[in-house]
Amino acid sequence: MFKAMCAMAFFAFLRIGEITVSKRDSVNGNLLQLDQVSKKHSGNGNVVSLIITFTSYKHNYNQNPFSIVLNRQPKACPFQSFLDCVSVRGIVHGPLFINHDGSPVLRSEFSKMLGSVIPLCNLDPNRYKAHSFRIGAATYAAEQGVSDDKIRLLGRWKSDAFKKYTRITSQESVS
Repeated sequence: MFKAMCAMAFFAFLRIGEITVSKRDSVNGNLLQLDQVSKKHSGNGNVVSLIITFTSYKHNYNQNPFSIVLNRQPKACPFQSFLDCVSVRGIVHGPLFINHDGSPVLRSEFSKMLGSVIPLCNLDPNRYKAHSFRIGAATYAAEQGVSDDKIRLLGRWKSDAFKKYTRITSQESVS
């Protein structure tokens, strides 16, 4: 589940509040639900991509639902990680990521797990937090030459706030 959470958080520009809750009994209208993820099949019946449909998200201001398509990736594949997670999780309705007791994953649980695996990757745990996936997604997209408008759309930003997230290593401006 943790692997699927990380991969999907990066590839779908997810906010931590879209995959975790802050307190055990909290209600979060932006928490992704299992039924917001659908599978796209090929003509021969194989699953070829996942579609995440955001019906409600921070700053959506009653806009139409928005979807992101996740395809297979060579590394940290959100597609396969999600399918593996669902095979264990089951198809019980509710939050996309749940604990064994059916409760949504707490932000503190996710952050604790992240803090324990970051050093195993020889990375500084002080530099990587739960929001790092969203920052990384915006930065990676900018480095790949994705337009500001497309990054804004993918990250569901209403403003240019995403620009403060990007950590482009070169001095070139990417538009």
